[in-house]
Amino acid sequence: MIKKIVIFYPSKIVGGAEYLLKTTAEVLSQDFEVIIVDIEDGWLSKNVNNVKCLIINKQEKISFSNDTMLITPATCIRDLDLIFDGEFKIIAWIMQIYNIVPIFPKIGTLQFI
Repeated sequence: MIKKIVIFYPSKIVGGAEYLLKTTAEVLSQDFEVIIVDIEDGWLSKNVNNVKCLIINKQEKISFSNDTMLITPATCIRDLDLIFDGEFKIIAWIMQIYNIVPIFPKIGTLQFI
């Protein structure tokens, strides 16, 4: 059972995806533990309300357990093994056909759905 939802969308600009994820995080936080993982000075972590935020530290990976669902765009898939560790689940979305990533990271026993 999913207990924790992590949103990873590193962006310093504001656009439709950032607003969509801000709203999604705030709504999901009513029923789940929601965490935003962002870059320093990222737009999402600075603008989301009542949601825990973690900033990427290049020296340390962020670990999550199998009751965690990570939501990220497909364009970020190739960086996940540099940032995260654990046996969490992933939802990767593709808005444009050119966002398709042909190589998936090697993190534990990931489950892509």
